[in-house]
This record gives sequence, structure tokens and C-alpha cells, in this order.
Amino acid sequence: MPPFAGFDESVEEEMIEFLEQRVGTFDLYGEIESGDAFVRYCFARIEDAQAFHSRFAAAAHKARFHAAS
Repeated sequence: MPPFAGFDESVEEEMIEFLEQRVGTFDLYGEIESGDAFVRYCFARIEDAQAFHSRFAAAAHKARFHAAS
């Protein structure tokens, strides 16, 4: 989940550069208008998904799911 104030500009630029090198090999899903904002990248290659996660996961907020009662 993106940070509430958005990513730092340097992180956004790095993400764009990473993704531009992989155009056509990933899908992007997201919801940004609700209070449950999220962005999900689905990569065709596991190596790209692992590389993206290792480079950018620390900059994002982890989603927390609550069990239904």
C-alpha cells in the first residue's frame, strides 16, 4: 500500500525506471480513491516480482486485514 503522503520523489522515479524496463511484462491494479488505497503489481516473471519487492517493499505500508467477526 502506498504511504499516505505518497512515495518520496526519488522512490517514485526509481519505480518508474524499474517498470519502464519491463513494459508489457506486468499488470497494475489499484484503488486510490477510497480509504483502502492500494496498488498491486503482478509480474509475469517471478524474478521481476522478487526484485521489485526487495527494492520497494520497505517504502510501502503493509496492509493489515482484520478477521470478520
